[in-house]
Amino acid sequence: MIFNNKVKKRFFENNIAIYYKDIYRFLRVLTGDRTTAEDLSQDVMEKAWKYLNSLRDVSKAKSWLFRIARNEAKTCYKKTSRREIYEIVSPDIKEEWSKETEKDILDYLVKTEESNILLEALKKLEKKYSQIIILRYISGLEIKEIAYILDINYNTARTYLHRGLQVLKEVYLDLMGKEEKTGL
Repeated sequence: MIFNNKVKKRFFENNIAIYYKDIYRFLRVLTGDRTTAEDLSQDVMEKAWKYLNSLRDVSKAKSWLFRIARNEAKTCYKKTSRREIYEIVSPDIKEEWSKETEKDILDYLVKTEESNILLEALKKLEKKYSQIIILRYISGLEIKEIAYILDINYNTARTYLHRGLQVLKEVYLDLMGKEEKTGL
């Protein structure tokens, strides 16, 4: 598509910029660092603007952006040569507890602990499985979009997702069992 500046700006605002938060969340999970994710998200938006004319199908804008984001994360990873860039970390959780009852607080703590165990289980998966699970359930992408982003066959993506969820369940239950045995 070829745009003049006014049309390009309107198209970008309506079809690309709306995915900024999704891109940020994806990069936040991949990098484990808020500042890096913010920087990379900005880089993704800049590249999307610069190469907007290369977007052939408007319906694939989200997949196109996630592919740019994945490539930016890879580039960052190569530049820093830090292995922990793909490590998954628990997102910051901020909540007002001033008027909550003890039951609400206990429920919150249980959910937080379960989330931490789930994230720990996700860290233990092979990268090919964890990436697909993150893209599907955290970023909310369809399997077709994930296959495009990861540059793999659609059926391979489906298989990895299915196997990854099976392994995640096993690892999660194993970690839950260890938690109960140690009394945590």
